[in-house]
Amino acid sequence: WAQSNITGTITRNMCVSGGDIADIAFVDLGFRGSLLVQTTADDDGQDLCGFKLRAGSTQRARWTRCKIYEFGDQSKVGGCGIIIAPNSGSGKTIQDIDIDDCIFQDIANVPGIYIGAVNTYTSTAKRIAIRRPLFRNTVNYADQNCIYVLGDSTIRVLDVLIEKPKFEIDQSVDA
Repeated sequence: WAQSNITGTITRNMCVSGGDIADIAFVDLGFRGSLLVQTTADDDGQDLCGFKLRAGSTQRARWTRCKIYEFGDQSKVGGCGIIIAPNSGSGKTIQDIDIDDCIFQDIANVPGIYIGAVNTYTSTAKRIAIRRPLFRNTVNYADQNCIYVLGDSTIRVLDVLIEKPKFEIDQSVDA
Protein backbone atom coordinates (compact mmCIF):
# COMPACT_ATOMS: atom_id res chain seq x y z
CA TRP A 1 0.00 0.00 0.00
CA ALA A 2 1.09 3.53 -0.64
CA GLN A 3 0.60 5.36 2.61
CA SER A 4 -0.08 8.86 3.83
CA ASN A 5 1.15 9.05 7.44
CA ILE A 6 -0.32 11.47 9.94
CA THR A 7 1.08 11.41 13.44
CA GLY A 8 0.69 13.57 16.51
CA THR A 9 -2.53 15.12 17.72
CA ILE A 10 -4.27 15.96 14.47
CA THR A 11 -7.78 17.18 15.24
CA ARG A 12 -9.45 17.35 11.83
CA ASN A 13 -9.81 15.38 8.60
CA MET A 14 -7.43 14.13 5.95
CA CYS A 15 -9.39 14.99 2.78
CA VAL A 16 -12.16 17.59 2.95
CA SER A 17 -14.32 18.92 0.13
CA GLY A 18 -14.62 22.68 -0.21
CA GLY A 19 -17.55 22.47 -2.62
CA ASP A 20 -18.80 20.24 -5.42
CA ILE A 21 -16.59 17.29 -6.38
CA ALA A 22 -16.69 15.30 -9.59
CA ASP A 23 -14.49 12.85 -11.43
CA ILE A 24 -12.05 11.81 -8.71
CA ALA A 25 -10.39 8.45 -8.20
CA PHE A 26 -8.17 7.00 -5.51
CA VAL A 27 -6.51 3.72 -6.49
CA ASP A 28 -4.08 1.54 -4.51
CA LEU A 29 -3.53 4.12 -1.75
CA GLY A 30 -3.38 4.00 2.03
CA PHE A 31 -4.71 6.78 4.26
CA ARG A 32 -3.69 6.68 7.93
CA GLY A 33 -5.11 8.88 10.66
CA SER A 34 -3.98 9.51 14.21
CA LEU A 35 -6.46 7.41 16.23
CA LEU A 36 -3.86 5.67 18.33
CA VAL A 37 -2.50 9.00 19.65
CA GLN A 38 -5.60 11.22 19.25
CA THR A 39 -6.62 12.12 22.80
CA THR A 40 -8.56 15.30 21.92
CA ALA A 41 -12.21 14.35 21.37
CA ASP A 42 -14.13 15.69 18.42
CA ASP A 43 -16.83 18.07 19.69
CA ASP A 44 -19.74 16.88 17.56
CA GLY A 45 -18.65 13.57 16.05
CA GLN A 46 -18.43 15.00 12.54
CA ASP A 47 -14.65 15.19 12.13
CA LEU A 48 -11.52 13.09 12.30
CA CYS A 49 -12.39 11.36 9.01
CA GLY A 50 -10.34 9.97 6.18
CA PHE A 51 -12.66 11.61 3.62
CA LYS A 52 -15.19 14.23 4.66
CA LEU A 53 -17.21 15.19 1.58
CA ARG A 54 -19.96 17.38 2.99
CA ALA A 55 -19.62 20.78 1.30
CA GLY A 56 -21.42 20.03 -1.96
CA SER A 57 -22.34 17.46 -4.57
CA THR A 58 -20.20 14.36 -5.01
CA GLN A 59 -20.39 12.71 -8.43
CA ARG A 60 -18.30 10.06 -10.14
CA ALA A 61 -16.04 9.36 -7.15
CA ARG A 62 -14.12 6.10 -6.92
CA TRP A 63 -12.00 4.37 -4.30
CA THR A 64 -10.35 1.13 -5.48
CA ARG A 65 -8.11 -1.12 -3.35
CA CYS A 66 -7.53 1.60 -0.76
CA LYS A 67 -6.85 1.16 2.94
CA ILE A 68 -8.36 3.79 5.22
CA TYR A 69 -7.36 3.28 8.83
CA GLU A 70 -6.82 4.72 12.31
CA PHE A 71 -9.18 7.71 12.06
CA GLY A 72 -11.10 9.11 15.01
CA ASP A 73 -10.44 9.78 18.66
CA GLN A 74 -9.98 7.47 21.60
CA SER A 75 -13.26 8.55 23.23
CA LYS A 76 -15.15 7.20 20.15
CA VAL A 77 -16.97 10.53 19.60
CA GLY A 78 -15.52 11.33 16.17
CA GLY A 79 -14.15 9.49 13.20
CA CYS A 80 -15.14 7.77 9.98
CA GLY A 81 -13.58 6.31 6.87
CA ILE A 82 -15.63 8.03 4.15
CA ILE A 83 -18.56 10.38 4.70
CA ILE A 84 -20.52 11.69 1.72
CA ALA A 85 -23.41 13.76 3.03
CA PRO A 86 -23.97 17.37 1.95
CA ASN A 87 -24.86 19.55 4.92
CA SER A 88 -25.17 22.99 3.32
CA GLY A 89 -26.90 24.52 0.31
CA SER A 90 -29.71 22.75 -1.51
CA GLY A 91 -30.20 20.54 -4.55
CA LYS A 92 -26.90 18.71 -4.07
CA THR A 93 -26.28 15.39 -5.82
CA ILE A 94 -24.71 12.15 -4.64
CA GLN A 95 -24.28 9.84 -7.60
CA ASP A 96 -21.98 7.35 -9.26
CA ILE A 97 -20.07 6.48 -6.10
CA ASP A 98 -17.87 3.39 -6.44
CA ILE A 99 -16.03 1.90 -3.46
CA ASP A 100 -14.35 -1.36 -4.47
CA ASP A 101 -12.12 -3.76 -2.55
CA CYS A 102 -11.20 -1.27 0.19
CA ILE A 103 -10.16 -1.93 3.79
CA PHE A 104 -11.56 0.14 6.67
CA GLN A 105 -9.55 -0.66 9.78
CA ASP A 106 -9.41 0.68 13.34
CA ILE A 107 -11.74 3.63 12.86
CA ALA A 108 -13.67 5.09 15.79
CA ASN A 109 -17.34 6.09 15.80
CA VAL A 110 -18.38 5.20 12.21
CA PRO A 111 -15.80 2.59 11.19
CA GLY A 112 -16.59 2.63 7.50
CA ILE A 113 -18.83 4.38 5.00
CA TYR A 114 -21.58 6.93 5.69
CA ILE A 115 -23.70 8.20 2.79
CA GLY A 116 -26.43 10.62 3.80
CA ALA A 117 -29.06 12.16 1.54
CA VAL A 118 -31.32 14.51 3.46
CA ASN A 119 -33.90 16.55 1.53
CA THR A 120 -32.80 19.83 3.12
CA TYR A 121 -29.54 19.66 1.13
CA THR A 122 -29.81 16.79 -1.36
CA SER A 123 -32.09 16.34 -4.36
CA THR A 124 -30.58 13.18 -5.90
CA ALA A 125 -28.80 10.11 -4.51
CA LYS A 126 -28.26 7.22 -6.90
CA ARG A 127 -25.88 4.65 -8.36
CA ILE A 128 -23.85 3.78 -5.29
CA ALA A 129 -21.73 0.62 -5.41
CA ILE A 130 -19.88 -0.75 -2.41
CA ARG A 131 -18.15 -3.96 -3.44
CA ARG A 132 -15.96 -6.28 -1.38
CA PRO A 133 -15.26 -3.92 1.53
CA LEU A 134 -13.41 -5.30 4.53
CA PHE A 135 -14.18 -3.84 7.95
CA ARG A 136 -11.50 -4.80 10.44
CA ASN A 137 -10.83 -3.67 13.95
CA THR A 138 -7.88 -4.72 16.02
CA VAL A 139 -8.66 -2.17 18.76
CA ASN A 140 -12.03 -1.63 20.46
CA TYR A 141 -13.06 1.68 18.90
CA ALA A 142 -15.83 0.73 16.46
CA ASP A 143 -19.22 1.31 17.98
CA GLN A 144 -21.45 2.57 15.19
CA ASN A 145 -21.91 1.71 11.53
CA CYS A 146 -19.86 -0.16 8.96
CA ILE A 147 -22.10 0.85 6.04
CA TYR A 148 -24.77 3.49 6.57
CA VAL A 149 -26.87 4.74 3.66
CA LEU A 150 -29.49 7.30 4.65
CA GLY A 151 -32.43 8.82 2.77
CA ASP A 152 -35.46 10.49 4.28
CA SER A 153 -39.20 10.81 3.67
CA THR A 154 -38.74 12.62 0.33
CA ILE A 155 -35.29 11.48 -0.85
CA ARG A 156 -34.85 7.87 -1.83
CA VAL A 157 -31.37 6.51 -2.39
CA LEU A 158 -31.68 4.55 -5.65
CA ASP A 159 -29.58 1.84 -7.29
CA VAL A 160 -27.49 0.83 -4.28
CA LEU A 161 -25.29 -2.25 -4.55
CA ILE A 162 -23.58 -3.71 -1.50
CA GLU A 163 -21.69 -6.80 -2.56
CA LYS A 164 -19.71 -9.31 -0.50
CA PRO A 165 -18.80 -7.25 2.55
CA LYS A 166 -16.46 -8.88 5.08
CA PHE A 167 -16.35 -8.16 8.78
CA GLU A 168 -13.45 -8.88 11.11
CA ILE A 169 -14.80 -6.98 14.10
CA ASP A 170 -14.93 -8.44 17.60
CA GLN A 171 -17.13 -5.80 19.20
CA SER A 172 -20.71 -5.03 18.27
CA VAL A 173 -21.75 -2.27 15.88
CA ASP A 174 -25.28 -0.95 15.46
CA ALA A 175 -25.72 -1.15 11.67
